[in-house]
Formats: sequence, C-alpha cells, structure tokens
Amino acid sequence: MENSLPLWNRKQVAHALGYAGTKSIARLVERGELPEVRLTSQALRYRPEDVEAYLQKKQQKVKKEPFKPTLY
Repeated sequence: MENSLPLWNRKQVAHALGYAGTKSIARLVERGELPEVRLTSQALRYRPEDVEAYLQKKQQKVKKEPFKPTLY
C-alpha cells in the first residue's frame, strides 16, 4: 500500500487542528482519538488522513449533540 501524502509531525498536526501547542495532540493520542506512527522512540508522526478523519468525527459529534445550557 503506497501512501502518497507525507507524514506530519506533532507541531504540524497542532497547527492543522488550530491548537497553540502540541500537548493537546499528545492527549488525543493518549485517549485513542488520534493514531500515531512511531518511527523511533523519539520520532512520532501522524498521517494527514487520520487527522482529517478525527476532524470529521469531531464535526459529526458536534452536529449530534446540540448545546444544552445548564440552569442554575
């Protein structure tokens, strides 16, 4: 299977998702929401198609769950 898209680093993924830092990406990986590719113990990369799938899933979740304000 040939992958024509280059792998992204954590900083590129954070930028694509609109995050200021990379810690949020690490949390997404820890929760199993975004898969990562380990090239070495220090070299972590991400497939652009996995980032796109995460965004689509996130958008579907927002559409399914409308905002319900809490009344105090």
